[in-house]
Amino acid sequence: IAAVGGQLGIAATDIVSFTDTIQKLTVATNLSAEQAAMSLARLQKITNLASADIDNLASVLVKLGNNFATTESEIITAATQIATATAGISTQFNNSATDALAFATALRAVGQPAQAGATAIIRLVQVVSRFVETGGEELVEIATTADLTTEAFQELFAIDPGKALALFIEGLGETEKQGKDALAVLDAIGLGQIRTTRALMALGRAEGEDGVGLVSEALAMANQEFVENNALLTESERRYSTTISQLKILKNIVQEAGISFGSQFLPQVNNVIKSLTDFINNMSDIGGTLKVISAATIP
Repeated sequence: IAAVGGQLGIAATDIVSFTDTIQKLTVATNLSAEQAAMSLARLQKITNLASADIDNLASVLVKLGNNFATTESEIITAATQIATATAGISTQFNNSATDALAFATALRAVGQPAQAGATAIIRLVQVVSRFVETGGEELVEIATTADLTTEAFQELFAIDPGKALALFIEGLGETEKQGKDALAVLDAIGLGQIRTTRALMALGRAEGEDGVGLVSEALAMANQEFVENNALLTESERRYSTTISQLKILKNIVQEAGISFGSQFLPQVNNVIKSLTDFINNMSDIGGTLKVISAATIP
């Protein structure tokens, strides 16, 4: 783990804490040590996240994996691809690494393949970023779908681009509910590719708890857990406790079995041990004899 972290640029002063985080993550999730180390280090590198915050990021991953219909390995695979786009729209008010994890979680929760889903989010980020800068009819279309004015959408995108994108995505679902053509909206802004529309519409239709859009729910949970940083420690301690309990149960079973059956099988066990001892001694004698024969016959 330490070697992987060093190769991917984790500072020497942070290696110990990085290793501890990865060890807890392998206990708390379905990630292998190498996959966890490689993925988190890459995500940290792509998004310029401080090394000291990797533990928080790992906690976000566990929290999302525990609360959505996906696994941590699926989330991190898609997130490392999405992060190349979210890192480009990072602001001082948002966290592009947690945004990437949240979008990846929502995509996997609605059954979108990692590659296709990540590509859809990357294209969306690129298109919306361009029109926020240039304005025009396309920006009006985007803002209207998000139920905002163009000025309000630009301001929100400048502060919290993840939230702005979530409002647009969920606005696509509302557009469809109202009997309007949501696909035409995507086509009008240059996102009419089949796999892209399939992924974005799946996200737009998906709802979380209390009627909140799935993407917004994932973003809110990710950002809150990044600050609280509880899920990784809680889950790993729970898994450790379960393992220790099972080992104690096994120890008790073995001890009880020894007490119950030891006297019955002890003679047979002793016979086996004696036979093995005699066999080893005989092999030693044979080895000595062979050495004498070899010395006598070989000049």
